[in-house]
Amino acid sequence: MIESLHRLVLLCIALVLAASLSMKSHDILESGGSVAFLPMGVAEKGKDTIRIRGNIVNPGVYQIDCGSKEKSVTILTLIGAGKEIGEKSLAGLNWHSGDVLEINRKKGQYVDITVDTMSFEEMMILGIPLDPNRLSAHEWERLPGIGPVTAKKIIDDRQINGDFQSIDDLKRIDGIGNAKIANLKQYF
Repeated sequence: MIESLHRLVLLCIALVLAASLSMKSHDILESGGSVAFLPMGVAEKGKDTIRIRGNIVNPGVYQIDCGSKEKSVTILTLIGAGKEIGEKSLAGLNWHSGDVLEINRKKGQYVDITVDTMSFEEMMILGIPLDPNRLSAHEWERLPGIGPVTAKKIIDDRQINGDFQSIDDLKRIDGIGNAKIANLKQYF
């Protein structure tokens, strides 16, 4: 009997904690605040979805307004690094949705800032539009309707004719028509 009562009390405590965490995350989303991981898994237009990592205060995945000056200020605020890193260190970097900004410091000073790319899988999970000019043949194959032969044709065409200006440029590849492009547009 006492054990059942003990379990009931623990269950009630767990429910209260779960409800309070749920309400807190809802408040963050309603107020437009940043969270360490995107709860919806969908990138917003007009915002860059980037991962910030390194030995910093608040690593995670963030959605940041696309304006370059605003991006710098937002990043400095998120990582809690205002004075140490300075806006000039970020000014020369050019990052986009799907990029990983790694900031590492030595003895309290930020010394290394690099930009890399999220994995194909992470971009798909987060709903970040893919760049047809960055995909490997293996990544193309993972999209519906694209097999190894078509993936190779896409890579060969890109190397011969240059980057795709839009996903519609895939029409220049034998075997890709309007229907296939319509199926692929959701990823780009």
